[in-house]
Amino acid sequence: MSGNRTHILKYPVTIGDETVREVTLRRPTGADLLILDEYRDRPMALTIEMIGRLSTNHLLLPATVKMLDAEDIAPLGEIAMNGIGNGP
Repeated sequence: MSGNRTHILKYPVTIGDETVREVTLRRPTGADLLILDEYRDRPMALTIEMIGRLSTNHLLLPATVKMLDAEDIAPLGEIAMNGIGNGP
């Protein structure tokens, strides 16, 4: 079992020549969790960073995640942050 989870975008986005219609997020690793300290007091920035880091789509980097609609960021954030907890 890979642990990847996919969200179908309510509002697809076009990045370059490609339209992104779904986002698949992988499970976080220890290296991904290191950013919790950096973004401790900025929960929305943490959420966007984690979505970008965990996305299996090469087009969705943290910088381009900002292009997603808020109605898509919310469920993606829940997927990305699921199981992480509040950190140390």
